[in-house]
Amino acid sequence: METKIWSACLSLLVFVYVLAKALRRRKLNLPPGPKPWPVIGNLHLIGSLPHKSLHELSQKYGPLIHLQFGSCPVVVGSSVEMAKVILKTMDVNFSSRPRTAAGKYTTYNYSDITWSPYGAYLKQARKMCLTELFSTKRLESYEYIRVEEINLMLKNLYKSSGQPVVLKDYLSTVTLSVISRMVLGKKYLDKENENSVVSLDEFKKMLDELIYLNGVINLGDVIPWLSFLDLQGYVKRMKIVSKKLDRFLEHVLDEHQERRRKVEGYVSRDMVDVLLEQAEDPSLEVKMERHNVKALTQDLLAGGTESSAVTVEWAISELLKKPEIFKKATEEIDRVIGQNRWIQEKDMPNLPYIEAIVKETMRLHPVAPLLMPRLVREDCKDLLAGGTESSTVTIIWAISELLKKPEYFKKATDELDRVIGRNRWVKEKDMPNLPYIDAIMKETMRLHPIAPILTPRLAREDCKVAGYDIKKGTQVFVNVWTIGLDPSIWENPTEFNPDRFIKKPIDVRGHDFELLPFGAGRRMCPGYSLGLKVIMSSLANLIHGFNWNLPAPMKPEDLNMEEVFGLSVPRKVPLVAVPEPRLPLEVYNL
Repeated sequence: METKIWSACLSLLVFVYVLAKALRRRKLNLPPGPKPWPVIGNLHLIGSLPHKSLHELSQKYGPLIHLQFGSCPVVVGSSVEMAKVILKTMDVNFSSRPRTAAGKYTTYNYSDITWSPYGAYLKQARKMCLTELFSTKRLESYEYIRVEEINLMLKNLYKSSGQPVVLKDYLSTVTLSVISRMVLGKKYLDKENENSVVSLDEFKKMLDELIYLNGVINLGDVIPWLSFLDLQGYVKRMKIVSKKLDRFLEHVLDEHQERRRKVEGYVSRDMVDVLLEQAEDPSLEVKMERHNVKALTQDLLAGGTESSAVTVEWAISELLKKPEIFKKATEEIDRVIGQNRWIQEKDMPNLPYIEAIVKETMRLHPVAPLLMPRLVREDCKDLLAGGTESSTVTIIWAISELLKKPEYFKKATDELDRVIGRNRWVKEKDMPNLPYIDAIMKETMRLHPIAPILTPRLAREDCKVAGYDIKKGTQVFVNVWTIGLDPSIWENPTEFNPDRFIKKPIDVRGHDFELLPFGAGRRMCPGYSLGLKVIMSSLANLIHGFNWNLPAPMKPEDLNMEEVFGLSVPRKVPLVAVPEPRLPLEVYNL
C-alpha cells in the first residue's frame, strides 16, 4: 500500500512538472519561425550556404526569427535594428560563447579570443591585443614588413605578366608572410630555411582546415547525445589539425624562449615575444600558461591570413565583371600616386574610391555573413559596442566584381593615376586621398562580408529582444549578409556599385550598423586595423600596377561568382586572371 502511495505521489509530481513546463512554454512570446521537426528541429531548412537559407527565412518570418537546431533554440536577427540591439544595446548580455567541439579541440580548450567565454581572461586578452599587439605604434613599426612582402608579390606577378594566374595563391602567400614575420619574427615556412617544421603549402592547408572546421555546423554541438558518434567526422579532423598545429607552435615557442634566455635584457621583436613577456607579468589577473600563448598565436596566424586573402579575391572578381569600376579605381590611383611608384600604406587615406570598392565587396561578400551567435551574459541593461575582422577574401571578391564591370575598374585607375601618378607604388599614407579605392573595398565588404558565421553566442539568462522572449541557452545570430542586401538601405542591393559609398560615407569599424564586415560590440576582432591596412594596400597596388583580364575566350558574364561556406565565404571556383603591366617598366624593379 505504501509503495502505491509513493508511486502515485511521484506520478503526480511528474505530471505537475510536465504540465507547468508546458503551460510556461505556451506563455512565452517567442519570435516567429517555422515549426521544428522532431530531433533535428529546423536543420533541414539550412542548405550549403546557411546565410542565404537564413536570409530566405527572414524574408518570410521577419527580421527576428526563432529556429530549433537539434535541441538548441536559435534566434536570428537580420536587420539594422536587430543588429543594434544584439551588438550594442544588449552587447554585454550577448558577449560570451557556447561550448562547441571546435572551441574544445582546436583552441586549447577555449583558450583563444574567439571561443573563450566572457570574463576576466577574455578582457585581459583583448586589452593585450589593443594596447600591445595592435597598437598604432606597433603597427607602424611593422610597416616595412608589409611593404617588403607586398612588393615581393607585385614583383612575382610582373614575372607572370600575360599568363593566367590563380590570384589567391599570391594573396595568401603575401598575407601569411606578413603575419608570420609580425607574429613569429621570421618566415618559418621559407623553402630555404632548413629548420622549417612544415612547408608553406602544408601550413596553408592546415589553416584552411582549421578555418573550415570552425565554421561548420557540427551535429554533436546541436544534438549532444549524438556527439560520441562523430557522424560527420569533424571532431576527428579537428583533433588531427590541432595536433599538427601544436607541433609547429611548440617549435616556435621553444625557439623564442631559447633566444630570450641567451640575451640579457632581451627586447621583444615580434608578437610572440610580446605574449611571452606578458605571460611573465606577475600583475596579470589571470595567469597566462603556455597553452594560452599558443592559442593566441594561432588566432593571430589564422585570422590575419584567411580574411585578407578572401576579401581581396572577391574584390578582384567583382572588378573583372565590371571593367568600368576598375577604370575608376585606376584613374584615382594614377591621379593620387602617379605611375612611377607603388602605393604605400600612408597613401591609403588619399584613395577613397579604393576604400569604396573594398566596402562594397564586404557588403556583397561578407567574410562573415552571419555574426556567430552571442551568449547572453546575465541581465539585459548595459549599453556597449565593438566589431569583427576582415580578410584577404575581400580582395579576391573585389577583383572578381571589377572584372565583371570594367567601368568601375577604370574609375579606380583614373583616381590612382590622378592622385599617385604612374611613377611609384601606392603607400599606406596615400589611402585618405583615394576615396574610390575605399568605396570599392566597402562595396566588396557589403556584397561579400568577410565571414559567414562568426563565433556563436548563447543566452545565459532569460531576456527580451523587440518584445520577444529569448530563453537562457538560446544561440543568437546576426545575419549581416541580409543587412547588406536590405532594399530599404541599399538601392539595387544585388548590384556591385562602389559609387554608392562616394555619396554615402559609412564607417566599417562597427559604428554604422548598415555595414558590419568586422561585426560590432566588445567581441570585435582587435586586429581589424591591420586587416584594413593589408586589404587596402594590396588591392590599391594590384589595381595600380596591372590591367586585369579574364583568360580568353572568357567574358565577364561567364565569371563564376558562386561561394563556398565556412568560417569565411571564399569563391567556390578560384579566380584565374591575366595581369598586364600598366606602369613604366622601371617601376617594377622592386
